Amino acid sequence: MAKTKKTEAKAEEVVETTAPPAEETTNPEAQQAIEQLTVNDLIVIKNVFDVCSQRGAFKADEMQTVGGVYNKLNNFLQAVVPQPAEPETAETPAAEEETQGES
Repeated sequence: MAKTKKTEAKAEEVVETTAPPAEETTNPEAQQAIEQLTVNDLIVIKNVFDVCSQRGAFKADEMQTVGGVYNKLNNFLQAVVPQPAEPETAETPAAEEETQGES
């Protein structure tokens, strides 16, 4: 039984030392000070990946990991950011006018 009490006491010590202080999580001012990550920030991160890879900042053994993260980020951004609509060409209205005049 002495071992059980000793183990429980050690487990409690670990929990006490690894638990964050309660006042940090309940302080509303601290929560407001935390900046939010936006879609624009993710676009900037994607651009940083592009620049770093072009400049050779990654080692060869890092390329697969970096590329995987880049692909995930790129796919996420394509799903979240609406693609700009293609502008209509001037030929479309002209083609309609020609068919209307022939009837």
